[in-house]
Amino acid sequence: MDTQRVVEIIMEEARKVEARYPTYADDVCEVVAEIVNIERQHRFAARNVKQDIAAQISTLGADLAAKLAEQAQ
Repeated sequence: MDTQRVVEIIMEEARKVEARYPTYADDVCEVVAEIVNIERQHRFAARNVKQDIAAQISTLGADLAAKLAEQAQ
């Protein structure tokens, strides 16, 4: 299976996540795209991929927490 098809499958599945706020699926897809981009860049330059990916996931988590807090008010 080629890389493009793998990315397509991941994006399809990301769109199916439970909507925790109105743009949640879009935000998840954006993070997935950024992670794929980080991996592609890693192929060409020495980078700390784990740290970059962890930062993306952390940002999404913080956004989720903030938006859920807003909804609870």
